[in-house]
Amino acid sequence: MSDKNSSERGDDLKSIVVDPHWFLEDYDPSIRKLRFVRADRETIAATPFLAEGMWDYSRYPQKEVTESELLGLVPFDAPPPRINFIWHTAFCCSTLIASTLDRDGANVSLKEPGIMLILADAKRQNAIGQGRPFSNRFPELVFRLLGRPFRPGAQVTIKPTNFSNYVLRDAASLTQGKHLFLFSDCRSFIASILKKGEYGRRVAREIYSRIVRDGNEQAGWPFGDVFHLTDMQIAAVVWHMQIAEFRRSWPLMVPNRGASLDCDAFLAKPVDTLLAIDEFLDLGLGRAHYENAMEALAGHHSKAKSMEYSIADRLADHGRIFEQFGAEIDAAVRQTYDLCRSTPRGIPLDNPLVPVEKSYLP
Repeated sequence: MSDKNSSERGDDLKSIVVDPHWFLEDYDPSIRKLRFVRADRETIAATPFLAEGMWDYSRYPQKEVTESELLGLVPFDAPPPRINFIWHTAFCCSTLIASTLDRDGANVSLKEPGIMLILADAKRQNAIGQGRPFSNRFPELVFRLLGRPFRPGAQVTIKPTNFSNYVLRDAASLTQGKHLFLFSDCRSFIASILKKGEYGRRVAREIYSRIVRDGNEQAGWPFGDVFHLTDMQIAAVVWHMQIAEFRRSWPLMVPNRGASLDCDAFLAKPVDTLLAIDEFLDLGLGRAHYENAMEALAGHHSKAKSMEYSIADRLADHGRIFEQFGAEIDAAVRQTYDLCRSTPRGIPLDNPLVPVEKSYLP
Protein backbone atom coordinates (compact mmCIF):
# COMPACT_ATOMS: atom_id res chain seq x y z
CA MET A 1 0.00 0.00 0.00
CA SER A 2 1.40 3.42 -0.96
CA ASP A 3 2.05 6.06 1.71
CA LYS A 4 -0.89 8.06 0.32
CA ASN A 5 -3.26 5.13 0.45
CA SER A 6 -2.02 4.21 3.92
CA SER A 7 -2.62 7.78 5.11
CA GLU A 8 -6.11 7.81 3.62
CA ARG A 9 -6.87 4.48 5.25
CA GLY A 10 -5.66 5.83 8.61
CA ASP A 11 -7.85 8.93 8.31
CA ASP A 12 -10.79 6.74 7.34
CA LEU A 13 -10.33 4.56 10.40
CA LYS A 14 -10.01 7.57 12.69
CA SER A 15 -13.31 8.89 11.34
CA ILE A 16 -15.00 5.57 12.11
CA VAL A 17 -13.66 5.59 15.67
CA VAL A 18 -14.74 9.13 16.57
CA ASP A 19 -18.02 9.44 14.64
CA PRO A 20 -21.00 7.70 16.36
CA HIS A 21 -22.90 7.73 13.05
CA TRP A 22 -20.64 4.81 12.16
CA PHE A 23 -22.66 2.31 14.16
CA LEU A 24 -20.98 -0.96 15.16
CA GLU A 25 -23.40 -3.44 13.62
CA ASP A 26 -21.62 -6.78 13.39
CA TYR A 27 -18.50 -8.76 14.29
CA ASP A 28 -17.16 -12.01 12.90
CA PRO A 29 -15.09 -13.61 15.67
CA SER A 30 -13.62 -16.21 13.30
CA ILE A 31 -11.72 -13.53 11.37
CA ARG A 32 -11.95 -10.71 13.94
CA LYS A 33 -13.54 -8.28 11.54
CA LEU A 34 -16.09 -5.62 12.49
CA ARG A 35 -18.76 -4.08 10.27
CA PHE A 36 -19.91 -0.51 10.68
CA VAL A 37 -23.03 1.07 9.17
CA ARG A 38 -23.20 4.83 8.72
CA ALA A 39 -26.75 5.83 9.62
CA ASP A 40 -28.35 9.04 10.87
CA ARG A 41 -29.10 9.41 14.56
CA GLU A 42 -32.85 9.39 14.03
CA THR A 43 -32.76 5.99 12.34
CA ILE A 44 -30.51 4.48 14.99
CA ALA A 45 -32.69 5.81 17.81
CA ALA A 46 -36.00 4.78 16.22
CA THR A 47 -34.98 1.20 15.39
CA PRO A 48 -36.35 -1.31 17.93
CA PHE A 49 -33.84 -4.07 17.03
CA LEU A 50 -30.35 -2.91 16.03
CA ALA A 51 -29.26 -6.43 15.13
CA GLU A 52 -28.34 -8.33 11.97
CA GLY A 53 -31.46 -9.21 10.01
CA MET A 54 -33.70 -7.06 12.21
CA TRP A 55 -33.30 -3.66 10.54
CA ASP A 56 -32.74 -2.58 6.95
CA TYR A 57 -29.39 -0.86 6.71
CA SER A 58 -28.80 -1.81 3.06
CA ARG A 59 -29.23 1.78 1.86
CA TYR A 60 -26.52 3.07 4.20
CA PRO A 61 -22.74 3.10 3.64
CA GLN A 62 -20.90 0.19 5.25
CA LYS A 63 -17.29 -0.50 6.11
CA GLU A 64 -15.50 -3.57 7.38
CA VAL A 65 -12.51 -3.12 9.65
CA THR A 66 -10.24 -5.64 11.33
CA GLU A 67 -10.05 -5.60 15.09
CA SER A 68 -6.28 -5.09 14.96
CA GLU A 69 -6.72 -1.93 12.85
CA LEU A 70 -8.96 -0.39 15.52
CA LEU A 71 -7.06 -1.41 18.64
CA GLY A 72 -4.34 1.20 18.08
CA LEU A 73 -6.85 3.99 17.47
CA VAL A 74 -9.36 3.58 20.27
CA PRO A 75 -8.24 5.63 23.33
CA PHE A 76 -8.15 2.85 25.93
CA ASP A 77 -6.26 5.13 28.34
CA ALA A 78 -9.23 7.53 28.48
CA PRO A 79 -11.80 7.19 31.29
CA PRO A 80 -14.36 4.42 30.70
CA PRO A 81 -17.38 5.53 28.66
CA ARG A 82 -20.46 6.62 30.56
CA ILE A 83 -23.28 4.36 29.44
CA ASN A 84 -26.59 3.74 31.15
CA PHE A 85 -28.03 0.23 30.76
CA ILE A 86 -31.56 -1.11 30.95
CA TRP A 87 -31.25 -4.85 31.59
CA HIS A 88 -34.50 -6.80 31.48
CA THR A 89 -36.20 -10.19 31.67
CA ALA A 90 -38.15 -9.71 28.39
CA PHE A 91 -41.82 -8.82 27.92
CA CYS A 92 -41.66 -6.04 30.54
CA CYS A 93 -42.03 -2.79 28.52
CA SER A 94 -38.28 -2.31 28.07
CA THR A 95 -38.54 -1.14 24.44
CA LEU A 96 -41.28 1.35 25.24
CA ILE A 97 -39.40 2.72 28.24
CA ALA A 98 -36.13 3.02 26.31
CA SER A 99 -37.92 4.83 23.49
CA THR A 100 -39.34 7.47 25.84
CA LEU A 101 -35.85 8.20 27.22
CA ASP A 102 -34.53 9.30 23.82
CA ARG A 103 -34.09 12.98 22.96
CA ASP A 104 -31.66 14.51 20.52
CA GLY A 105 -28.96 16.43 22.32
CA ALA A 106 -29.65 14.79 25.67
CA ASN A 107 -29.70 11.01 25.32
CA VAL A 108 -29.74 8.39 22.61
CA SER A 109 -31.36 5.03 23.36
CA LEU A 110 -29.74 2.10 21.56
CA LYS A 111 -32.21 -0.78 21.57
CA GLU A 112 -30.95 -4.35 21.35
CA PRO A 113 -27.68 -3.75 19.49
CA GLY A 114 -26.67 -7.04 17.92
CA ILE A 115 -23.02 -6.59 18.87
CA MET A 116 -24.00 -7.09 22.53
CA LEU A 117 -25.47 -10.50 21.72
CA ILE A 118 -22.44 -11.38 19.61
CA LEU A 119 -20.22 -10.51 22.57
CA ALA A 120 -22.37 -12.58 24.93
CA ASP A 121 -22.38 -15.60 22.60
CA ALA A 122 -18.63 -15.35 22.03
CA LYS A 123 -18.15 -15.31 25.79
CA ARG A 124 -20.40 -18.39 26.08
CA GLN A 125 -18.37 -20.24 23.46
CA ASN A 126 -15.11 -19.31 25.16
CA ALA A 127 -16.44 -20.53 28.51
CA ILE A 128 -16.91 -24.05 27.11
CA GLY A 129 -13.69 -24.04 25.09
CA GLN A 130 -15.30 -23.58 21.70
CA GLY A 131 -14.92 -20.95 19.04
CA ARG A 132 -11.98 -18.64 18.56
CA PRO A 133 -11.15 -16.79 21.77
CA PHE A 134 -11.72 -13.07 21.45
CA SER A 135 -8.91 -10.72 22.43
CA ASN A 136 -8.76 -9.35 25.97
CA ARG A 137 -9.48 -5.89 24.58
CA PHE A 138 -12.54 -6.83 22.53
CA PRO A 139 -15.24 -6.34 25.22
CA GLU A 140 -13.80 -2.93 26.11
CA LEU A 141 -13.60 -2.06 22.41
CA VAL A 142 -17.31 -2.84 22.02
CA PHE A 143 -18.38 -0.65 24.92
CA ARG A 144 -16.16 2.26 23.91
CA LEU A 145 -17.60 2.21 20.38
CA LEU A 146 -21.20 1.92 21.61
CA GLY A 147 -20.65 4.66 24.19
CA ARG A 148 -19.93 7.50 21.75
CA PRO A 149 -22.51 10.29 22.25
CA PHE A 150 -23.93 12.07 19.21
CA ARG A 151 -23.47 15.47 20.79
CA PRO A 152 -21.03 16.79 23.43
CA GLY A 153 -22.51 16.34 26.89
CA ALA A 154 -25.24 13.98 25.69
CA GLN A 155 -25.67 10.52 27.16
CA VAL A 156 -25.99 7.00 25.79
CA THR A 157 -28.47 4.46 27.15
CA ILE A 158 -28.37 0.86 25.94
CA LYS A 159 -31.23 -1.58 26.23
CA PRO A 160 -29.64 -4.93 25.36
CA THR A 161 -31.64 -8.01 24.44
CA ASN A 162 -32.18 -10.25 27.45
CA PHE A 163 -30.00 -12.85 25.69
CA SER A 164 -27.12 -10.45 26.43
CA ASN A 165 -27.52 -10.38 30.22
CA TYR A 166 -24.49 -12.70 30.43
CA VAL A 167 -22.18 -9.71 29.79
CA LEU A 168 -23.76 -7.60 32.51
CA ARG A 169 -20.71 -7.91 34.75
CA ASP A 170 -18.39 -7.00 31.88
CA ALA A 171 -20.46 -3.89 31.19
CA ALA A 172 -20.40 -2.90 34.85
CA SER A 173 -16.61 -3.20 35.09
CA LEU A 174 -15.77 -1.56 31.74
CA THR A 175 -18.12 1.42 31.79
CA GLN A 176 -19.37 4.19 34.02
CA GLY A 177 -23.08 4.92 34.32
CA LYS A 178 -26.20 3.51 35.90
CA HIS A 179 -27.86 0.08 35.62
CA LEU A 180 -31.62 -0.35 35.71
CA PHE A 181 -32.84 -3.92 36.26
CA LEU A 182 -36.32 -4.10 34.74
CA PHE A 183 -38.50 -7.14 35.30
CA SER A 184 -42.01 -8.49 35.46
CA ASP A 185 -43.08 -10.96 38.12
CA CYS A 186 -42.89 -14.67 37.28
CA ARG A 187 -46.64 -14.98 36.84
CA SER A 188 -46.77 -12.12 34.32
CA PHE A 189 -43.75 -13.48 32.46
CA ILE A 190 -45.56 -16.78 31.90
CA ALA A 191 -48.68 -14.91 30.75
CA SER A 192 -46.61 -12.97 28.21
CA ILE A 193 -45.27 -16.25 26.85
CA LEU A 194 -48.70 -17.86 26.65
CA LYS A 195 -50.42 -14.96 24.92
CA LYS A 196 -47.99 -15.42 21.98
CA GLY A 197 -49.19 -18.97 21.46
CA GLU A 198 -46.86 -21.59 20.06
CA TYR A 199 -44.35 -18.92 19.06
CA GLY A 200 -44.12 -17.75 22.67
CA ARG A 201 -43.55 -21.28 23.93
CA ARG A 202 -40.71 -21.64 21.42
CA VAL A 203 -39.22 -18.34 22.57
CA ALA A 204 -39.17 -19.55 26.18
CA ARG A 205 -37.29 -22.70 25.15
CA GLU A 206 -34.91 -20.64 23.02
CA ILE A 207 -34.09 -18.38 25.97
CA TYR A 208 -33.58 -21.45 28.15
CA SER A 209 -31.25 -23.19 25.70
CA ARG A 210 -29.19 -20.03 25.25
CA ILE A 211 -28.65 -19.13 28.90
CA VAL A 212 -28.68 -22.54 30.61
CA ARG A 213 -24.86 -22.71 30.57
CA ASP A 214 -24.31 -19.14 31.79
CA GLY A 215 -23.20 -20.41 35.18
CA ASN A 216 -25.52 -18.53 37.52
CA GLU A 217 -26.97 -20.41 40.47
CA GLN A 218 -30.23 -21.28 38.69
CA ALA A 219 -28.57 -22.40 35.45
CA GLY A 220 -27.44 -25.85 36.58
CA TRP A 221 -30.31 -27.80 35.10
CA PRO A 222 -29.40 -31.25 33.67
CA PHE A 223 -30.54 -31.31 30.07
CA GLY A 224 -32.64 -34.45 30.55
CA ASP A 225 -34.68 -32.85 33.32
CA VAL A 226 -36.07 -30.31 30.88
CA PHE A 227 -38.20 -32.97 29.21
CA HIS A 228 -40.10 -33.44 32.47
CA LEU A 229 -41.09 -29.77 32.62
CA THR A 230 -44.22 -28.27 31.11
CA ASP A 231 -44.00 -25.22 28.85
CA MET A 232 -45.20 -23.06 31.73
CA GLN A 233 -42.56 -24.48 34.06
CA ILE A 234 -39.82 -23.87 31.51
CA ALA A 235 -40.98 -20.27 31.13
CA ALA A 236 -40.96 -19.89 34.92
CA VAL A 237 -37.47 -21.42 35.22
CA VAL A 238 -36.23 -19.02 32.53
CA TRP A 239 -37.54 -16.14 34.65
CA HIS A 240 -35.68 -17.45 37.73
CA MET A 241 -32.47 -17.87 35.70
CA GLN A 242 -32.61 -14.25 34.56
CA ILE A 243 -33.29 -12.99 38.07
CA ALA A 244 -30.32 -15.06 39.27
CA GLU A 245 -28.09 -13.40 36.65
CA PHE A 246 -29.18 -10.00 37.93
CA ARG A 247 -28.62 -10.99 41.54
CA ARG A 248 -25.08 -12.28 41.01
CA SER A 249 -24.22 -8.99 39.28
CA TRP A 250 -25.58 -6.90 42.13
CA PRO A 251 -22.30 -6.76 44.15
CA LEU A 252 -20.87 -4.64 41.30
CA MET A 253 -23.64 -2.10 41.80
CA VAL A 254 -21.89 0.28 44.18
CA PRO A 255 -24.27 2.57 46.11
CA ASN A 256 -26.64 4.39 43.77
CA ARG A 257 -25.35 2.66 40.62
CA GLY A 258 -28.03 -0.03 40.38
CA ALA A 259 -31.80 0.04 40.83
CA SER A 260 -34.64 -2.32 40.05
CA LEU A 261 -38.10 -1.73 38.64
CA ASP A 262 -41.16 -3.96 38.48
CA CYS A 263 -42.84 -3.09 35.19
CA ASP A 264 -46.20 -3.07 36.99
CA ALA A 265 -45.14 0.29 38.44
CA PHE A 266 -44.74 1.64 34.91
CA LEU A 267 -48.03 0.13 33.75
CA ALA A 268 -49.87 1.75 36.67
CA LYS A 269 -48.29 5.23 36.45
CA PRO A 270 -46.21 5.58 33.27
CA VAL A 271 -45.16 9.22 33.48
CA ASP A 272 -44.41 9.22 37.21
CA THR A 273 -42.34 6.06 36.80
CA LEU A 274 -40.46 7.50 33.83
CA LEU A 275 -39.60 10.53 35.94
CA ALA A 276 -38.15 8.19 38.59
CA ILE A 277 -36.08 6.47 35.91
CA ASP A 278 -35.02 9.87 34.55
CA GLU A 279 -33.82 10.99 37.97
CA PHE A 280 -31.92 7.74 38.53
CA LEU A 281 -30.19 7.93 35.13
CA ASP A 282 -29.49 11.68 35.52
CA LEU A 283 -31.15 12.56 32.21
CA GLY A 284 -33.10 15.66 33.26
CA LEU A 285 -35.67 15.49 30.44
CA GLY A 286 -38.62 16.70 32.53
CA ARG A 287 -42.28 15.78 32.90
CA ALA A 288 -43.42 17.52 29.71
CA HIS A 289 -41.02 15.41 27.66
CA TYR A 290 -42.43 12.15 29.05
CA GLU A 291 -46.04 13.27 28.73
CA ASN A 292 -45.40 14.10 25.07
CA ALA A 293 -43.45 10.87 24.50
CA MET A 294 -46.18 8.71 25.98
CA GLU A 295 -48.84 10.54 23.97
CA ALA A 296 -46.84 10.02 20.76
CA LEU A 297 -46.34 6.32 21.47
CA ALA A 298 -49.80 5.64 22.90
CA GLY A 299 -51.84 3.05 21.09
CA HIS A 300 -48.95 1.62 19.07
CA HIS A 301 -46.81 -1.44 19.68
CA SER A 302 -43.32 -0.36 20.75
CA LYS A 303 -41.69 -2.93 18.45
CA ALA A 304 -44.02 -2.43 15.46
CA LYS A 305 -45.34 1.11 15.07
CA SER A 306 -47.91 0.05 12.45
CA MET A 307 -49.55 -2.29 14.97
CA GLU A 308 -52.17 -0.82 17.29
CA TYR A 309 -51.49 -1.88 20.85
CA SER A 310 -51.77 -0.01 24.14
CA ILE A 311 -51.10 -0.54 27.83
CA ALA A 312 -54.83 -1.23 28.21
CA ASP A 313 -54.57 -3.90 25.51
CA ARG A 314 -51.67 -5.55 27.33
CA LEU A 315 -53.56 -5.60 30.63
CA ALA A 316 -56.63 -7.01 28.90
CA ASP A 317 -54.56 -9.72 27.20
CA HIS A 318 -53.03 -10.75 30.50
CA GLY A 319 -56.47 -10.74 32.12
CA ARG A 320 -57.73 -13.19 29.51
CA ILE A 321 -54.69 -15.44 29.95
CA PHE A 322 -55.11 -15.50 33.74
CA GLU A 323 -58.81 -16.24 33.35
CA GLN A 324 -58.04 -19.19 31.09
CA PHE A 325 -54.83 -20.55 32.64
CA GLY A 326 -54.66 -18.91 36.08
CA ALA A 327 -54.64 -22.09 38.17
CA GLU A 328 -51.98 -23.72 35.98
CA ILE A 329 -49.83 -20.59 35.97
CA ASP A 330 -50.01 -20.28 39.74
CA ALA A 331 -49.05 -23.95 40.12
CA ALA A 332 -46.03 -23.49 37.82
CA VAL A 333 -44.94 -20.42 39.77
CA ARG A 334 -45.17 -22.20 43.13
CA GLN A 335 -43.41 -25.32 41.84
CA THR A 336 -40.48 -23.40 40.37
CA TYR A 337 -40.07 -21.23 43.45
CA ASP A 338 -39.68 -24.52 45.35
CA LEU A 339 -37.04 -25.63 42.84
CA CYS A 340 -35.26 -22.26 42.76
CA ARG A 341 -34.94 -21.70 46.48
CA SER A 342 -32.57 -18.73 46.35
CA THR A 343 -35.06 -16.47 44.54
CA PRO A 344 -36.55 -14.21 47.22
CA ARG A 345 -40.21 -14.86 47.95
CA GLY A 346 -40.92 -11.15 47.94
CA ILE A 347 -39.52 -8.50 45.60
CA PRO A 348 -36.68 -10.31 43.80
CA LEU A 349 -34.24 -7.40 43.44
CA ASP A 350 -32.96 -4.66 45.72
CA ASN A 351 -33.36 -0.89 45.55
CA PRO A 352 -36.73 -0.62 43.77
CA LEU A 353 -37.16 2.78 42.13
CA VAL A 354 -40.93 2.64 42.62
CA PRO A 355 -42.13 0.12 45.23
CA VAL A 356 -45.11 -2.00 44.22
CA GLU A 357 -47.43 -3.48 46.81
CA LYS A 358 -48.13 -7.00 45.58
CA SER A 359 -47.50 -10.67 46.25
CA TYR A 360 -44.87 -12.26 44.05
CA LEU A 361 -45.65 -15.82 45.10
CA PRO A 362 -49.31 -16.92 44.67
